[in-house]
Amino acid sequence: MIIKDKYYFDDFIEVISYDYLSEIELKLSIESIGSPSISIFRSTDDNLYTFEGSVSHSMDFDLASLTLVGSAGNTELTDSSDRSYYSIGADLSKSISDNTTLSGGVDIMDADDIDREFVFGTALTFNF
Repeated sequence: MIIKDKYYFDDFIEVISYDYLSEIELKLSIESIGSPSISIFRSTDDNLYTFEGSVSHSMDFDLASLTLVGSAGNTELTDSSDRSYYSIGADLSKSISDNTTLSGGVDIMDADDIDREFVFGTALTFNF
């Protein structure tokens, strides 16, 4: 996802527009216990909305960092239909050098029109 523009207001509101998608995101977040956030996405091509709320908590251990995330939302598929969904996930990350991080995670996702799904991912991230 290529971010075209990203604007911050105070430290808890951000507006993002994406280069290859006609979508705008408005995100309100508070740096407190659970790091709650509310996002509103709008597809400017189809005039459809997605509303999402999430909470997360990160913990640093000697071996690695653990982040737990939960989110729920509702997205419009057409002008007359929508889909509710939720996901719960956990990610482990470990810095293996000053500019390299190894991470892996699992998410459990469920929506109105699909069975429960498990999504697994790994990443090797380099910072320049």
